[in-house]
Amino acid sequence: MSKSITVKIPTTKVIELLKAKQVQMELDKENYPALREKYLADVAVWEDKCLKIAIKNSGKVLAKDASMGYGSTQDTVKITMHLPAELFPERPLDESRQYNINSYKWTEDYTELLQTIRLLEMHDGEYVSTSTYKNVSRFL
Repeated sequence: MSKSITVKIPTTKVIELLKAKQVQMELDKENYPALREKYLADVAVWEDKCLKIAIKNSGKVLAKDASMGYGSTQDTVKITMHLPAELFPERPLDESRQYNINSYKWTEDYTELLQTIRLLEMHDGEYVSTSTYKNVSRFL
């Protein structure tokens, strides 16, 4: 037979934690353009390094393909080479994607967080129930 767990968590502590999450989400939104710009610059540097490595290691090509450009890319040749991955540096991490502020989900989560804080501030109890804490714990 299983027993239910009852935990008394102070409402003020939960509100404090949720407000900290609100501040973090606002900072994420504020820092997003700079993080995205840094990532794109890092990728450009990474691509240049990879191109130099590919040219240097052209004898190790596993597969290749070349095609002529047509239309707006006329007078171009596209060359695709497959080389062992271990020859290349690791691709830069996109830290801006950890929380995509341009997505509907971010807006929805932020709005729900604000509503949760407002409701808990109106709560007259000293403690929140285990089920309430379970519902807000995804923000913490």
